[in-house]
Amino acid sequence: MALTRTPIYRATTRSQLLLGGERTLVLTIGMLAAILIFSGGTLLTGVFGVFIWAAGMFVLRRMGKADPDMSRVYMRHVKYARYYPARSRPTCQR
Repeated sequence: MALTRTPIYRATTRSQLLLGGERTLVLTIGMLAAILIFSGGTLLTGVFGVFIWAAGMFVLRRMGKADPDMSRVYMRHVKYARYYPARSRPTCQR
């Protein structure tokens, strides 16, 4: 009896990127830049909003190339404790 082969397509397993960066981060920085541009109402805030968008997209694209899940990995890293004391469990057999 031969083993059944199931193809795993790359499109179903790769991360969801938007404009080369993580979806949530790109949408967040785009929303913040748009709020800054439209709520400020001056030329200075418009230029600053476009600068924030361009600089943020540059950083997010580099992050997306290095690791598509970098923000989630970093957030998990932050949750870890600095030190875990060596303790055995009560059910440990010696």
